[in-house]
Amino acid sequence: MDHSLNSLNNFDFLARSFARMHAEGRPVDIL
Repeated sequence: MDHSLNSLNNFDFLARSFARMHAEGRPVDIL
């Protein structure tokens, strides 16, 4: 349960980071 919650938090953090980079016009490389 705790592991799943941590994974969701990490995903949210990454999603926000990618969204911010995209908004700033930076190239976003998922890989």
